[in-house]
Amino acid sequence: MPSRKCWNKCDPGTGSPIGGDWAKNDPWCWIAERGSDSYANCFKQSDCPTDFECAETWGCVVPLSGGCAPQGGKTGLGKTCWSSCNEKTGKRTNDEWEKGMPWCWLQNGRFASCKEDDDCSATTECVPDHWNHGGCNTKSKAWELDEGIW
Repeated sequence: MPSRKCWNKCDPGTGSPIGGDWAKNDPWCWIAERGSDSYANCFKQSDCPTDFECAETWGCVVPLSGGCAPQGGKTGLGKTCWSSCNEKTGKRTNDEWEKGMPWCWLQNGRFASCKEDDDCSATTECVPDHWNHGGCNTKSKAWELDEGIW
């Protein structure tokens, strides 16, 4: 049985974990034991550290700022990580994404493939402009209708 990563509700203003029950669309972060930036792994909640902070490489993410979706078309690729991004800098952001906002496919030397949203590490960057299907822009996503987002 594979382990999972520990996570917690957080405050996007401070980037710190906060208490209280998490509800759908609340900001969240992967957590690390205080002083470490390695994600804390668990098989059950009691395995997670009690003295923790948001993992710096992840930050406090506002859903839906990214995820895992099929590229579609004739790319021959399966599901790929995507993120909201800044069109001017071409860099990934953790901003809440809405239809019509800029987004990009993510890469880790090649397209970052995934099976689920939590497979997409925050350390990945936008695919560069010169790649096919690359760059940060407002192009439509073929998967929007398939995923039931709209």
